[in-house]
Amino acid sequence: AKRARTDTFVKATAEAGSGITMNGVELTAAASPLRLQGVALDIPRLDPLGDGAGRLLEALSLCGAAFLDLGAKPWLPDPCYDRFEELWKEALSGPEDFKKRSAARRWMLSFNRGEDLSRTLQGGAKRHVPDVRYNFGVTFHNAIRGKLEHWGDLSWIAENFRGTLEGASGVARRALLPLIEEAGAGGEI
Repeated sequence: AKRARTDTFVKATAEAGSGITMNGVELTAAASPLRLQGVALDIPRLDPLGDGAGRLLEALSLCGAAFLDLGAKPWLPDPCYDRFEELWKEALSGPEDFKKRSAARRWMLSFNRGEDLSRTLQGGAKRHVPDVRYNFGVTFHNAIRGKLEHWGDLSWIAENFRGTLEGASGVARRALLPLIEEAGAGGEI
């Protein structure tokens, strides 16, 4: 049933010429799906701020997933990979120094490593085997509602979180707007 819905979406998209592409090719009835380990995946690629505006929810409802192709549009702030890498090195080599930072002392930022995600899936009875994975934890409340001065010299993390949320909200707003207008809500979000 999902394949038939996807085929219908692909055909309707090709007729409408909406600019939605799959695997780098504009979606048409003849477009080839992505393949992952030999399994065909019908995942459309669209620009929700361009030609594919208003089609994101349709793509998600029919295909279950969508790649967002935003090209050079600055909808998200710089992810600050270099800064996070420096912070990661500090947290590994000098954990006590990291814990002295204002954001860490106030529990606004955490550094986590050695979790075992397979235990989450398999249950607590599974022997703990740490993943080789590290992550920084930031809560919505601390990043959005926390005072930037409490972040100290790491305020860029909260600012980046806020900018990312704003960008993602803009994409969601554009995706929902056609539905709101269709429902007669006057386009107010």
